[in-house]
Amino acid sequence: MKIKRFFCSILSVVMLLTLISPIGVAADDGVFLEEEPYEFVEDFSGEDVLQDFEEINYDETYIEETDDMIIESWDEIPESFVEEDTSLSENLAFGIDDTDVFEADVIQEDAWSTAPTVTSITQTGAGTVQIDFTVGEETGSYCVYENSKLLKVVDTPTATLTNVAEGAHTYMIYVRKQFDGKWKYSEGASAEITVVNSSWSAAPVITGITQTGAGTVQIDFTVGEETGSYCVYENSKLLKVVDTPTATLTNVAEGAHTYMIYVRKQFDGKWKYSEGAEAKITVTAAFVVDYENYSITYDVLDDSTLVIVAYSGNADNVVIPESVEGKTVTKVGDRAFEGNTDLISIDLPDSITIIGVRAFAGCSKLSKMS
Repeated sequence: MKIKRFFCSILSVVMLLTLISPIGVAADDGVFLEEEPYEFVEDFSGEDVLQDFEEINYDETYIEETDDMIIESWDEIPESFVEEDTSLSENLAFGIDDTDVFEADVIQEDAWSTAPTVTSITQTGAGTVQIDFTVGEETGSYCVYENSKLLKVVDTPTATLTNVAEGAHTYMIYVRKQFDGKWKYSEGASAEITVVNSSWSAAPVITGITQTGAGTVQIDFTVGEETGSYCVYENSKLLKVVDTPTATLTNVAEGAHTYMIYVRKQFDGKWKYSEGAEAKITVTAAFVVDYENYSITYDVLDDSTLVIVAYSGNADNVVIPESVEGKTVTKVGDRAFEGNTDLISIDLPDSITIIGVRAFAGCSKLSKMS
C-alpha cells in the first residue's frame, strides 16, 4: 500500500510539471525555442513577414537578437547599429571586406587619410611664418598645431602664422573632416623653423644721395615686400622717420656724412629693425639747383642768404628765383655768368641787391635785364 501511494505521488508531480511548463525543443546553438515555430520579425522594408526559425541554419548564418529583431546579415543592419570603431575582426565575422565598411560609412581608424606633404616653411617677416603644403585627393580643412595646441584652421593648403616668438618651432599639420558629428584627423606632417625677429628684413637698397640745397641732402632707396616706416640714423642717432622711401635732411653741416637707413616695424609693442643700408655724402656750403635747361650754383652767406656763384647752360632767357630752399637770394657773385654767349635776357628778383664784379662780362647777346 505504501509503495502504491509513493508511485502515485511521483505521477502527480510529473503531471503537475507538465501542466506548468510548455513543451519546447532546443536549437542546435543551445537557444531554447518555443514549440510554436513561427514569429513575426521586421525585415527593414517596412513590412512584417512570417519567418520560420526551422529554416535558419544556425551554424552558417550570424544571428543577433536585438529587441525582438532578428538580423541575418551585415546588409540588413540599420545605420544606427554601426559603431565608428568597428574593427577588422568584426568585419570578417560578417564576411565583408574594408571596401564594404567604407561604403557603409564606417570609419575604422582616427587617421583616415595620409599626412599632408610640407613643401616649404619660411619666415616672411618679423614674427610671421608661412607654411605651404599639399594634400591628396581627400580634402577638408587644415589644422596647424604646436605642442598639441591648435594655432590655426585654414581652408587652403597655406597657413600664415603671426606674432611668432623668436626661437625654434615645430608645427604639425593635419587634414580634418567631420563624420557623424565627430572630427577625424589625417596623419600629421611636421614642419620645423627657427624664427629670428631682431633683423626680420633685408636691408634697403640706396638708389641715390644728393645735396639739393644749402645744408639739404636727399636720400632715395628701395625696399622689399616687407614695408613699415623708414629710419635715418647718423652716428647711432635717429635723425628722421619717414613713411615713403625718400628722406630729406635739412640743416646739414658741411663735411662728410655717413647715414644708415633701416626699415622698422612694431611687434608685441617692440620695434624690430631690418638690416641697415649705408649712404655717404660730402656736403658743401655751395650747392647746385637744376632747372629746365640750365643750372645755378648757390652758396650760403654768413647771414644765411644766398649768393649765385656759377651758371651753366645754353638758355637764352634765365629767371632767378627770389628764394631757394627757404633762403633768400640776395647777390649775384663775381664772374657768375661771365663769358656766356647764349644769354639774351635775365630776370632778377627785387631781393637781389648786389651784383658782383664781372658778373655778366662777355655776355655778348645779353640785351635785357629786369
